[in-house]
Amino acid sequence: PYLELTVMGARGESDADLLLWGLMELGRAVSVSGDSAGGAALLEEALMMSKELKDREREASIRIHLGFIHGEQQRPEPYAEHTRRAVELYEELGDEEGLCFGLCNLGGAYLNLDELDEAARCYDRAMQFADPLPNARGLILHGLSSIALIRGDVEEGLELVERSAAIFRETDNLHAIAYNASITAARLRELG
Repeated sequence: PYLELTVMGARGESDADLLLWGLMELGRAVSVSGDSAGGAALLEEALMMSKELKDREREASIRIHLGFIHGEQQRPEPYAEHTRRAVELYEELGDEEGLCFGLCNLGGAYLNLDELDEAARCYDRAMQFADPLPNARGLILHGLSSIALIRGDVEEGLELVERSAAIFRETDNLHAIAYNASITAARLRELG
């Protein structure tokens, strides 16, 4: 209710900055709660506002979240499109952390499109910025493990999965550990 009231209040007061923030946060909350279509609609409105306000930092963040929603909906083309644009924005802004995580996400989008070479290029490029970002290193290794498993190199894939999981254990990222395990199990099932 708080975010909904914030959005309503910002609309009433014509407070564009507060409205943009409220739409972003409400869109994320709605999508995480299971209403991805409702979340996407709010984020699309926020995206239009961020462009009008020329707020490239928020535009990049919104695009990352819209990409996630499209990915969850099994819509790999808009997932890649939004994420690719977010990466461009992070690059223009000089935001190395955003660029690193954006490249990790773009690698995932390319995996969904079965463009393994493009995915590998994204992960390799992300590694250039990942030294101070252990969770990014874990995501990169996880992405590279998926590529190896898809290509049938089970030994390399499992070694990369274990390295990724070790990083996530060090950072207490239990969500990433569980996600890693479920994706790896699915990839192994595909291999037979």
